[in-house]
Amino acid sequence: MNETLKKVLKFFSRSLGFFFINSAIILILFAFFTYSSINNLDSLKTSLQNSVQKQISNLSYNGITIEEYCKINRQDENCKQISSLSNNPEIDQAFNNVKAYQSYTSSAIFAAIILFFLGFMFVYLGTFSLLNAGYKVSFNIAINSFLGAIYFNFLPNIIKAVLNTSRFQELTREVPKEYVNEITNVILTWIKIPVSATFKLSLVIGGIFLVIAIILKIEQKKRLKITK
Repeated sequence: MNETLKKVLKFFSRSLGFFFINSAIILILFAFFTYSSINNLDSLKTSLQNSVQKQISNLSYNGITIEEYCKINRQDENCKQISSLSNNPEIDQAFNNVKAYQSYTSSAIFAAIILFFLGFMFVYLGTFSLLNAGYKVSFNIAINSFLGAIYFNFLPNIIKAVLNTSRFQELTREVPKEYVNEITNVILTWIKIPVSATFKLSLVIGGIFLVIAIILKIEQKKRLKITK
């Protein structure tokens, strides 16, 4: 009975440990992705403003485009509002509010580090071998990091698929399709940089821990031969 109870406790300890470690990896990758995305917000703001100005300028007014009309009537209040899109305090404030969340990524990474050490401790308690625990944890991190790389590699396609769903089309039915497509392209272009950076980080983490796992596995086999 005691032996069975020990096995059950070890199993739960390892399971809890891997849950913490998996959570830590997810938290680190998404914190990095969030930080990178927010860090690139100025590029998004500029692209959106230019896109909106372009779309508005191409509209016709009394037989001529808004752009041509505003060149002739610079004092028109509507023209002033269009030209002020690139320096709008409300838009700047909205983007600054989003940037404020960047500071939370440090807390997320700190929480991930705590989860990692807690996870390693529980995995160790489930094996009572530093070498075995190190191998299992390293191999698990490598696999999850590579899975994370696959996810972030396909993230732009996932976002594009969501934007093409009937539900989204229904929500934007009153907006001209060319405007929706333009904004979609701007967002997809903006997100490429943080996606690429997080993809590379996932590969680096996966590669490092895969090498560590291989080294620890070789060491395990060496010690097993010695004991025999």
